[in-house]
Amino acid sequence: MNWAPYSTAHSDIWSLGVILFFMITRGHPWEVATTEDEHFCRYIRNGEIYFHEYGISQGASAILQNIFFLDPRSRIKLADLKREIEHLDTFFMSEEELAQMNEQLELYYYGSCPELLYESHQDVGSDETNSSPPPAWLVESLWMNSNS
Repeated sequence: MNWAPYSTAHSDIWSLGVILFFMITRGHPWEVATTEDEHFCRYIRNGEIYFHEYGISQGASAILQNIFFLDPRSRIKLADLKREIEHLDTFFMSEEELAQMNEQLELYYYGSCPELLYESHQDVGSDETNSSPPPAWLVESLWMNSNS
């Protein structure tokens, strides 16, 4: 791929995306945007599914995907980003959307391997390491409990 010279404006858009993601989820989208980072790789494989894991609305997910284009020249422009955010109804999924997305995420991650679904619902406090992403219902539950 032929990259353009470094552009602070395009990098600033990426940084705004990280800030927006943090404001919505109270967490970072990934540690480092490299193929060595599991979260970044999951985003690259399917950005829409990745953002929905965090209960992010369809509209906010689309905005984040337009921010996090790997090719800096393809990223959303600042004026367009401002307009998109101003016209966004919500950053979060409704309870109905969360329930529906939970089913879709379970099928996406565990559909071909039912034993993973069983393991993912085991005691959250156990010492066993599970490299599979948690179901969205668990993420939402933890997020809601942290806001209480």
